[in-house]
Amino acid sequence: MDKDPIHETFQQARNNYSEAIQITKVEHWAEWLESLDGEEVWTANQLVTGPAPDSRRSQVLTLQVKDPVMRVVTWEACTNADKGDLFYQTFFPVQTAPVPIKPYPPAKWEYKPVTDEQTTEQ
Repeated sequence: MDKDPIHETFQQARNNYSEAIQITKVEHWAEWLESLDGEEVWTANQLVTGPAPDSRRSQVLTLQVKDPVMRVVTWEACTNADKGDLFYQTFFPVQTAPVPIKPYPPAKWEYKPVTDEQTTEQ
């Protein structure tokens, strides 16, 4: 049975997406490390070398929003509600343009509904 080309397209898109996430993580980590001042270096050291402060629950540190042009912090998310809102806005941005819909490929065979007789045959 021939493999539909959409499966290969999906796998390529999935691989590209995963690679983009890994690259972005590394770039963000490097940018964050480069932006640290003397006090924050110790925080980074604790993140890398120490155990979580409370091993029973995970903790998201304060999140910072930076101006993309000036590269200065414009807002900090300190509460769980603010952090949740910021994650939501980041991972699910408002769609500015509709995604183009490609025509669905023609069926490879004619669909025939399953009959009652077929379900009771032995």
